[in-house]
Amino acid sequence: MGGRRFVIRAACALFGVIAICGGARGDVTALHSISQITGGTRIDFEGASLHSDPNLVLAPYGITETADFLDVTSEIGQVTGNVDAPISGKAMFSFDTISTISPWKSVGLSLNTTLLGPGSYTFTFAAYDVNHALLYSDTRVTTLATSSIAELNANAFFEGLTSTTPIGSFTVTCTDGNYLGDNLTFVEAPEPGAMVMVWPAAVLLARRRKHEA
Repeated sequence: MGGRRFVIRAACALFGVIAICGGARGDVTALHSISQITGGTRIDFEGASLHSDPNLVLAPYGITETADFLDVTSEIGQVTGNVDAPISGKAMFSFDTISTISPWKSVGLSLNTTLLGPGSYTFTFAAYDVNHALLYSDTRVTTLATSSIAELNANAFFEGLTSTTPIGSFTVTCTDGNYLGDNLTFVEAPEPGAMVMVWPAAVLLARRRKHEA
């Protein structure tokens, strides 16, 4: 019986997933720099036509945007964002929900207002699993004191997460309806079958520990 309990504990440590560990939600790590997502796919919208539907860019990746006003807009040349949250050229304008057919392990994007200061804006980012249960949310208040482009660039921020529970969608809201999302970056979650393949390793580890004892 002790060996069986060890196998279960080992599997939970290896997986950290809801299907194995009895319903506990997986660990979530907040991401606030695009550099925190390594080996991912990045969508920058530069190939899109101005004022086109962002879904024309997103659809090949199995991703959908829903919004009252679907639009790819263009920033002036001096707008670049910053090293943690690059945002320039063409970007999504005032979107609501981004969802995926293939769940993500990690996802995030650069965000910023389109308006120069002075002004204060509240952004809320929320991510959900494939069953629409909340995984993570974050609210950020950004304040611009001047009409400087340099301050606008510094104001750009990256919002995202890594989760052991696969991510199915996320939403963005802002008190100012004029905001941008750019450089959507994601890593797909492993296929469930790939996680199950780790079971033999857990069993072998349990047997080795028992033999050494």
